[in-house]
Amino acid sequence: MLTDGKASLTTITYTRSYGDPQGLVGIWKLSTLHSNRPPVLKLEPAGNNALKVSDDRDITYTLTFDGKDAQIVGPDVVSKFTASGKQVDNHTIEVTQSREGVISNKSSWELSPDGKTMTVTTTWMGPNVSPEPTLEVYEKQ
Repeated sequence: MLTDGKASLTTITYTRSYGDPQGLVGIWKLSTLHSNRPPVLKLEPAGNNALKVSDDRDITYTLTFDGKDAQIVGPDVVSKFTASGKQVDNHTIEVTQSREGVISNKSSWELSPDGKTMTVTTTWMGPNVSPEPTLEVYEKQ
């Protein structure tokens, strides 16, 4: 239930990308996701060279562009999870997330030329992850 008393509804469609065409065994990739409560990402200036990043799940961190890790905090965040940023140009930043020095993912956050759309392309690291990047598209309201 949402805070307004309405039911939360999320529909996810997966497509098998590898495996036996019969049964459940295989690799399934998310192909579409629709929700009446889409994720919200909030970016705010934090000093001269940083962004405060927060979302609707109470995850927060201050992303600096000096190569230093910032602690990510929130009710569902694993301890010692950090993020660091690098500004590529006026429309693109690269974000690296790690835990205890081991990189878990690298993302490119790119703002469209009209400033209305941000595309986040994330590549996950580790032995049991898909090599395919995930793509999130945020539209400015």
